[in-house]
Amino acid sequence: WGIRAVIGESFAEIFFGNCLALGIPCLTASHTDCHSLQATITSSTNLLLTVDLERLEVHRQGQSQGGSGSESAGPWPLTMPSGPHRMLLSGQWDGTSQLVAHDADLHRTFSHLPYVSGFQ
Repeated sequence: WGIRAVIGESFAEIFFGNCLALGIPCLTASHTDCHSLQATITSSTNLLLTVDLERLEVHRQGQSQGGSGSESAGPWPLTMPSGPHRMLLSGQWDGTSQLVAHDADLHRTFSHLPYVSGFQ
């Protein structure tokens, strides 16, 4: 569907975790800023929003066509818990790729675990 980020006032933990596992940031904004974003989006026919994950802001790009002119031009501040934020910025959100990349280390550790290798 081309979803690159989700912005809302809050997220259920399971939804947030599933999005993080897919590399889709779930960012929160205040009630007022969510309404301002909604008004800007619905009043514009040619609009591109850019999420700056490093600065935790969403910016309005391009020209609004058909807008009333009263919408905020942004940027709108966003928040995200620091752990998932670091994971997304570093590329370490993908647990499966992390496991595959460290396969030899995992097998080495696995072979030395007494509760795995010591059972008869």
